[in-house]
Amino acid sequence: MSVNKVFLMGLLDNAPELKYTSDGRPYALFTLVTNERYVDQHGQQREATMWHKIIAWRKMALRCEKILTKGSRVFVEGKISTSTWQDQDGITRSKSDIKIDQMRLLWSPEPEAIQTAPASREKSVSWPDPDSGSILDEMDDIPF
Repeated sequence: MSVNKVFLMGLLDNAPELKYTSDGRPYALFTLVTNERYVDQHGQQREATMWHKIIAWRKMALRCEKILTKGSRVFVEGKISTSTWQDQDGITRSKSDIKIDQMRLLWSPEPEAIQTAPASREKSVSWPDPDSGSILDEMDDIPF
């Protein structure tokens, strides 16, 4: 048995970019930024920032494009997807992204608002993708 499940919460680096495949299927691409704080080997507090490439398909793509903006704080659920190809020089390349099947908008900035939300202003809107078959219907059941 194996599991490929990812949960991320972070801020959007830019608004989602909506595109269509050659056969007309919509998909949205965006980058989710997360931060991790840790203490290094010298006892110094450090922060690491990671940029996660996110892809949403079909109805989820349309919803993401419609409601997400740069600076939105979101919680996403999905799986890691890796593709491999050979470039024009014959070198094998690969890339990984997160294919999401659920997304919860936690907070979206007002046009003139700062990029971080006080807890009292957070709002929550959820759109699970009905085509995803995800076992988590409500993100409130997550114990963290």
